[in-house]
Amino acid sequence: MSSKQSLTACIAALMIPIRQIPARSSRFPARAVAVSSYQKAVSILIRLAIVAGGLVISLSPYAAAQEPPSASDAAISSVETAPRPDAAYDPTPDSIMGFESPNFWSTKINGTLPDSSIKSTTVRTQGNAAYSVINPPTAVTVTSIAVGSSAKSLTGIGNNGALLQVDVQVQVGSASAAANLEQIDADATETTTATNATSIQAFVTSKSRGLNRVSLGTVSFQKLRTGIYNTISFSIPDSVSSALHGSKFTDLIFEFDMKAAETIEGAYLFDNVRVHSVEMVQSPKGIAPPSGYGGLLSLVVNGSKPFSRTFSLVPAQIPNAFQLTKGVAGKTTVQLQYGLDSKPQLTCTYNPASSTSTNQAYAIQSCTGGYRAGDLVSANWVNLAILKGVASQELHAELVLSPLGNVSGAGLIPPMPTYWGEADTCMPAPVHGKVVTTSASCATQRSKANQILTDYFEAVKSAHPTDNWVVAPVTESAVRSGNAAPLKSTSLEPLDSSSNVPFDTGGDLNPGGSFDAYWQLSGNLDPTAVAGTDENLTHFDAAFTAHGVLFGDDIDVVDAKITADTDSGETTPTYKAATSSGTLGFYVFGEEIPSGGLTFTPSTGFSVDPSWTQEYDLPPIQIWIFDITLGALVDADLSVSGSAALSGADLSVVPTASLGGHISGGINLGIADGNVDTKINLISLSTPVEAQAKWVLNNSPAVCAATINGSLKGDLKVGSGGGEVDLDATFG
Repeated sequence: MSSKQSLTACIAALMIPIRQIPARSSRFPARAVAVSSYQKAVSILIRLAIVAGGLVISLSPYAAAQEPPSASDAAISSVETAPRPDAAYDPTPDSIMGFESPNFWSTKINGTLPDSSIKSTTVRTQGNAAYSVINPPTAVTVTSIAVGSSAKSLTGIGNNGALLQVDVQVQVGSASAAANLEQIDADATETTTATNATSIQAFVTSKSRGLNRVSLGTVSFQKLRTGIYNTISFSIPDSVSSALHGSKFTDLIFEFDMKAAETIEGAYLFDNVRVHSVEMVQSPKGIAPPSGYGGLLSLVVNGSKPFSRTFSLVPAQIPNAFQLTKGVAGKTTVQLQYGLDSKPQLTCTYNPASSTSTNQAYAIQSCTGGYRAGDLVSANWVNLAILKGVASQELHAELVLSPLGNVSGAGLIPPMPTYWGEADTCMPAPVHGKVVTTSASCATQRSKANQILTDYFEAVKSAHPTDNWVVAPVTESAVRSGNAAPLKSTSLEPLDSSSNVPFDTGGDLNPGGSFDAYWQLSGNLDPTAVAGTDENLTHFDAAFTAHGVLFGDDIDVVDAKITADTDSGETTPTYKAATSSGTLGFYVFGEEIPSGGLTFTPSTGFSVDPSWTQEYDLPPIQIWIFDITLGALVDADLSVSGSAALSGADLSVVPTASLGGHISGGINLGIADGNVDTKINLISLSTPVEAQAKWVLNNSPAVCAATINGSLKGDLKVGSGGGEVDLDATFG
């Protein structure tokens, strides 16, 4: 689907402990214990000089906001880079929290290494830059310059359960670290690996608000995978929330202390300090996911032609499989690349999956850099290709963006499907006289999509993710892809005495989709001159029907039928009086409005305008964990007018309908909270038809005939509000 959206499901669940993985052994050999007296003296002098330098720095205005070092800290060598104004980048509160310049943060290194350095990097999770501490030793502290209360990144800091989050990447480049990664069991339920870093502790200071290096807690790095940004969360204490919420300040300082069991070869990368606060409990009618949650990349690869796209910088998930929609996999492979600024950061390879009978699926083989299926990686560029693909192959993929909002990391949720079932095989088969029918093809399409959805979120539930929304994309079959413009039409030409003009036109909103609306208008204008007389007969009929499709159920929403017959009578060779008759039937959800229909006499002129607004509930169905009540909404109107006389007939038929749907329901399991209540506007259409037949009489005995002139025209108006269906729930 070009603008394809699919089915949204949102979950939050509690995390359970993941098994501990033994810390890696040090990659540095034990240093010799014995050193010369000269070496000891030089070492002491260097340490004293560094301590003295550190004391001078600590007396600066910036350091006044920091807690005095402990006795143990004072005895350790340290080097500190002080923040300074950045002429190239305006230090707004949000740019400071986004690490947009290395000059917005200071770094204190305890236990120096000669090749340690600080720089800015474009390997980031937001904005334009991140902060990199290269080859850090066992203890590192990074501290911000003062941040003001105007920062958007502080929104929600006073809310209950708010978290302070920061994205951190530990990059290990040693051969021993790579070897350790290879030894991790790929089939383990835990997809994270131990890092060399031990922990990170966060502090906040705002002297104006009475906060002096208040600890937000410590988070272990032991379960965080190296080489990928991991979102670290700290609970914000009530004392901090109450002090900062609703207050103006300009002196908020963030500090992050990292302590590791051994030195790191590679770098710490820091980005995107922000407050995370979303509503986890749904209202009685359900709520939409918070802003920034959920997204979709719809990619279509034809044969060997790769598909590339740029998008806003967000966490993107690495899928574990792909599915061809045309052709077979054969000996081809699929290659997925995610990157930053149109440059690949990782490449994943997918081989044909031998376990499938259709030979259309691919399963992940490996990714560069130690990445795995399910990882949420920061990206703004993607490239998807079928290597050695052929023209008969077509691959549709729906890649997931921001399923956990702006949270990145490894092993957070299972990889979402890139294929949520077929979206173009639902073929309605309405039964005359029934309001609701379900065809076998539509039932099959719904069942397959429902099974994929159910299987995935059962896996999510088993993975016990941390408290958060989990937002899947809106599947193709849940959204319109057409515009309901006429699929067929008849040229409506002026009439002559021997012809009739049938008309037959219609349109379909989303052919084959589980959500659809389609309509048809057909009829005939048939004038006849009775030979040898001046009598003229006219028959006009028009039939209009509009149907909706909700989750594959076909609903006969509006039906209208009008017939009109006129007989002009005759004066030659005998006299015969003119007559006319007509009937009108108007049905909404199978109910005739008014009951019994209408009859009318065109010769006296008529105008009828029945209208009706109604909701119609369908039998409940089961979608994932929801017991859903489907309903169709309609505003229907039929304006019909006309007249007929000896000279001819004028008729106007204007059927109008606005079709929508409502979906409401509850959750049938005790593990989740919330309902779903969604309204979608499928289509609005008006199909006026005007028919005119005029007889020009020639009463001359030599002629005694009539010439028929007339017209039949239509002016179709179609609009669609579109929409999607979200199934929103919160686990907990």
